Amino acid sequence: LDVAQNSLGRTAIGLAEAFNEQHRQGQGLDGIIDRNFFEVPQPQVLPSEQGLVPPQVTISDAGVLGTGDFRLVAVDDGEGGGGLDWQLRGVPGGQLIEDPSTVGLDVDTSVIAGASAGDSFLIRPTRTAAAQIATEIADPRQVAAAGVEGGVGDNSNALALAQLQDATILANSTSTLEGSYNTLIAEVGTRTRQAEVASQSQARLLEQAQAQRESISGVNLDEEAANMLRFQQSYQAAAQVISVTNSLFDTLLSAVRR
Repeated sequence: LDVAQNSLGRTAIGLAEAFNEQHRQGQGLDGIIDRNFFEVPQPQVLPSEQGLVPPQVTISDAGVLGTGDFRLVAVDDGEGGGGLDWQLRGVPGGQLIEDPSTVGLDVDTSVIAGASAGDSFLIRPTRTAAAQIATEIADPRQVAAAGVEGGVGDNSNALALAQLQDATILANSTSTLEGSYNTLIAEVGTRTRQAEVASQSQARLLEQAQAQRESISGVNLDEEAANMLRFQQSYQAAAQVISVTNSLFDTLLSAVRR
């Protein structure tokens, strides 16, 4: 689920940034240029302790974003003055990231406050992006469908925006928006089917185990009724023996008293 959410978020960020870049190159019916269409989602930053002021984390290049998370960890700088160095590591795995820009991030640690060695921040660049993405345009007249040189009645920029569907703008220019989404859908579908098959298999194993248990220790109502009848008859027979024995004993006592 983590990978699926991150992958969907990466597609959302890639769409927002690529669409905005092309949209700024056109003009709407109002003649205004250089306007964003989408509000680009921002990374989620979670501190390890309450009260810590987090770093400023932004997306520097959506084209190199992956589907993993990161942890920014405070370590002692070794100079004895209580100074800190910050290390960015991949999650999972813990791989040290020397340059955040290589993973599509810009991390400003100068704004962090209240931290000490061992504190950390979990950085999720794309986890909530699909839920955050929103449009900045409410008026259709603001849609930059026209090219700057073609006039407001031109549709050249609208065609360029449509072509972004097949542009390789994700995963280091190896994946399209549509391809990334289709890969995600296929992966989720495969995992879902695997989970369904595993669930059905476990359900059958449970049924077999329950049947085996019932065959050994289960209650058969007909058998139990027959046993109760047999036990009742045995009890009645034992009671009759006691009654006869009691009468015989009384007779013997009477004979002795004479």
